Amino acid sequence: MFGYSLGGWVVFELTANHRPRIRTAIIGGAHPYAEDLSAIRSFSPHELVSYWEALGAPLSEDSKRRILAFNQQALAEMIPDRIDVAERLAHLGARCLMICGTGDWRFEDMRRFAATNDRCTFVPVQDADHLQTWLRSDRLVSEVQGFLRAVVT
Repeated sequence: MFGYSLGGWVVFELTANHRPRIRTAIIGGAHPYAEDLSAIRSFSPHELVSYWEALGAPLSEDSKRRILAFNQQALAEMIPDRIDVAERLAHLGARCLMICGTGDWRFEDMRRFAATNDRCTFVPVQDADHLQTWLRSDRLVSEVQGFLRAVVT
């Protein structure tokens, strides 16, 4: 399983709920601890599009139109705070590769979780924030390939 950001939370849940079926997990930009996402909920649709554009993120014209069509309340409701599920995930059955940019607000929590779990390997992506880590996947290919070669038989 491979998931980034919200997808990383999905991988955590799948790993917790289907332990025998998940042998490897690659999680980027997510941790299993409680997280207050009110700062993200405060972004207006226009600010969100501007942020992506400032980073040079690939955002199609159709995606921009759809995001800009949201009202602030609808957008905010799509981003709930995270609850702490670390105890459920304390003993992962799967081998796990965790990836996070050193400039990501989730960096320390991801590193802390990986350090407490002997089935996790943590890979920092130097000088990258949350979105930049995703956009610069080329910096991760060799790490992911090496991890998969080591754990998949």
